[in-house]
Amino acid sequence: ESAFEREALAALPVAKTELAVRLLLAQFVAWEQLKHSPPGAAELRRVLSDPTLSHLLHPPTVAIVGATNVGKSTLANQLFAQERSITADVPGTTRDWVGEIANVNGLPVMLLDTPGLRRAPDAIERAAIERSVQQIERAELVVLVLDAARPLEPEQAPLIREYPAALKVANKSDCAPAWEVGDLDAIATVATSGQGVDRLRRAIVRRFCGTDEISPDRAYCWTSRQRAIIQGAIADPAALDAM
Repeated sequence: ESAFEREALAALPVAKTELAVRLLLAQFVAWEQLKHSPPGAAELRRVLSDPTLSHLLHPPTVAIVGATNVGKSTLANQLFAQERSITADVPGTTRDWVGEIANVNGLPVMLLDTPGLRRAPDAIERAAIERSVQQIERAELVVLVLDAARPLEPEQAPLIREYPAALKVANKSDCAPAWEVGDLDAIATVATSGQGVDRLRRAIVRRFCGTDEISPDRAYCWTSRQRAIIQGAIADPAALDAM
């Protein structure tokens, strides 16, 4: 066994999706083909900067946030592909954040469904919101769910300002719109039926992998040893023999 083979085999138990397993097993052939090309510096830099396999093995955290009753939990259940959060048309139904691994088109993510962000009159709900804010701050991506049928002011607009880098979703897009969805570059969804959820899944994958078409045939790196070798191979291609 080479060091590369040992790294691939050691990573297999960590893989949480079929796509992650397929990419790992394909790396033996992909790297042999790359080494015999031989690759140019641009291709090596592409491999070095591509975080795809690292994210497949170490799931990033995605927090679903929004005002109360905008459909966060229903959308989360669509992404989980099964019911994980209790849903109801009552503000404060989600009292605490719910976190679990979701398979998003082959990319495993730790998906956090959080309670609606508002000034809650209930002490228990206020405490839950405070705990969820701590989890949101640690998340690598925020999915901000907005109600397309509800005016942005006074509850939703402050969240847009608070999370400027968020992936925005305009839920309940089957209702009469209260604001122009296109102005916010938001993904239109209907969480109750699943409409638009596939587009949201692709957008989440693009945020972490740079593309929503992950190819198992490409060469990837996922360890510090591999990155050091690739960095050296940019100047001296013979360094790739250590892979």
